[in-house]
Amino acid sequence: EYLVAAHIPAYAAALPIVRALTLGLPFWVATHVVIVGTLQSYGLVRHQLGVELGGVAIVIALCTAALLSHQPLWIVATAGSVAAVFTLIIGALVVFRSEAPTGMRSALVFALFSAIQGAALLAAVLLGGHWLRQTLVYAAISLVPTLLAARRARAHGW
Repeated sequence: EYLVAAHIPAYAAALPIVRALTLGLPFWVATHVVIVGTLQSYGLVRHQLGVELGGVAIVIALCTAALLSHQPLWIVATAGSVAAVFTLIIGALVVFRSEAPTGMRSALVFALFSAIQGAALLAAVLLGGHWLRQTLVYAAISLVPTLLAARRARAHGW
């Protein structure tokens, strides 16, 4: 944000939109890496397609509602991030109901880690200040869940 404000100030007004989209990013990544990857690896491509198309439908519904009610663009972007959360939840339910051998505990731990990462980002943005301060706040809050997730992945040979 500092670099945008300092070097291309014409785009500084769009930063709230970027923040709103960034909040949904961990959920989109989780959906596409974990949920879709799991369904695909077990050959459940119809389920995978259903999750993907369901996510598109949720984005269209929420963003269209925001646009039709003449909300600012950062609200429309927030609707997209909310759609990411709903898509992840629905995708997790699809995986649990499918033949893929997954555990509820693993999914809940992953969801918790994702929520902490999102909260760290939100806290850093809300605290504001210099970009370096925001980065350090985010890194400090997200360090523990990131290390725990890396440890779990390493234990599974990833």
